[in-house]
Amino acid sequence: KYSRPSVAEFAYIIDDNVLAGADREIKGKYHSNGGIRMDGENDSLVTSALATWNCTPSFLCNSPYEVKPGVFGGGSGSELWQFPVEQINFTSIAVDLAQMKSAAQNYGVYLPPPSDIGYPSGLGYHVIFKNNGTFDVYVITRLNRVRSYSAEQDWHWSYEVINQESFYQNRAVPSGCGLIFVEDDLWVEGEVKGKVTIASADLITPNVDTNVILDGNITYTALDGADGLLVLGENNVSVPLYSPDVMELRGIYIAQKGHFGRDHYTSTYSPWHDRQKMEIHGSIVSKKRVGTQWVYSNGSFISGYRAREDTYDRKLMISPPPLTPFSDDEYMFVKWEEVN
Repeated sequence: KYSRPSVAEFAYIIDDNVLAGADREIKGKYHSNGGIRMDGENDSLVTSALATWNCTPSFLCNSPYEVKPGVFGGGSGSELWQFPVEQINFTSIAVDLAQMKSAAQNYGVYLPPPSDIGYPSGLGYHVIFKNNGTFDVYVITRLNRVRSYSAEQDWHWSYEVINQESFYQNRAVPSGCGLIFVEDDLWVEGEVKGKVTIASADLITPNVDTNVILDGNITYTALDGADGLLVLGENNVSVPLYSPDVMELRGIYIAQKGHFGRDHYTSTYSPWHDRQKMEIHGSIVSKKRVGTQWVYSNGSFISGYRAREDTYDRKLMISPPPLTPFSDDEYMFVKWEEVN
């Protein structure tokens, strides 16, 4: 099979400096256009577009900063570290949201702003995929807030906990175009059947970028390549406070303008601030720094997931969900076999 490679070729593509902690096990290519501190295990290429970078205390370096190679750290597999390499252009891999919305309106499923369907106080949609190839849609009408910290927003109130919602409809994933476009914030979870792309964006309200909340495990009905998922958030793709203690995520997750991650929650929310393990089978594409674990400057754990395993999905690379962006303009062989 000869094609342009998609972002599913990578375990991670990041457009910012990043730290991969000592608990991390990464199977698949890991690329950043910024610097990388790699303290985890990796079995494939780890590439940075920088020759050197200023590593600050938030990456466990000394204050105010240390000049470090593009990739450095205490992780294994250093023979696979390469820098500097060519940047991956985030402008070129960004999804055309207007094109995606139009395709969903014409061939897939389009969920308009809740006010357009009789919910003037609607705050977003909750989509639950079901193993029969359908998905339930709820309109969220009340949210609870929690106190959290992120690098972009500092300490803030995050309205992420569903308090009240109304069932709207059950829909089948269209067999000819498994594309769902949500014109609001999106909470998503469930078991996916078939190849599905779901996107959250607000193309109506100026200067508003929507977010995706991964409200529970996201799995497939089969692991033979028949199923696949792409989740796209116009801004962030986030794991909330009340997430599973052992969380499984399958698919490609794209935070187009923001970050993929989980905020820091204090022990006030015990035991939810302290989660055990996250397993990601697929790809993460994030404009800003990723992170699902928070540590002190000495490396000791504060909150988030204590252990994390990341494995890219070769089956998604060969046959990705609809409108999965390409990572390169050049065509290459992505699959071959000898037939006797």
